[in-house]
Amino acid sequence: MIRVIWAGASRDRLLADLAERYAHRISRRTPFRLEDLGVGRGSRPGQVAAAEGKKFLSRVGPDGYLVTLEDSGQAMGSRPFARWLQELMSRAGGDLFFALGGHEGLSDPVRERSNSCISLSSMTFTHEMARVILLEQIYRALTILRGEPYHH
Repeated sequence: MIRVIWAGASRDRLLADLAERYAHRISRRTPFRLEDLGVGRGSRPGQVAAAEGKKFLSRVGPDGYLVTLEDSGQAMGSRPFARWLQELMSRAGGDLFFALGGHEGLSDPVRERSNSCISLSSMTFTHEMARVILLEQIYRALTILRGEPYHH
């Protein structure tokens, strides 16, 4: 199962609706779940990411395959991403997790636990925009793998 987990509530209804639309499309093609961890709490820098990180790690557990998204991660086009995703889905014994951090990013323990790190772009996006872009790319990858015309 593909599971996309993120921290931080969507404040932009348009982006939240778009994320839901892609989540629905994905779930029609493969087992899929979207999980919002909510916003971490803290007043000092790094405290929010640390609180969110504990939630991330509790969801993934020891057997999940964790993919983190960061600007320093591996960049790839849509077709290579589709092949990469297909390989992960076929060899990952448990769930395949994609983790998107909140406004403070991901904590060091989450980065250290990560099995793979990818980048959506060298540009910076809000975490709400990154959610939509990730979901669209997962959907696009699934359509590529099935030979559907969406990618054209």
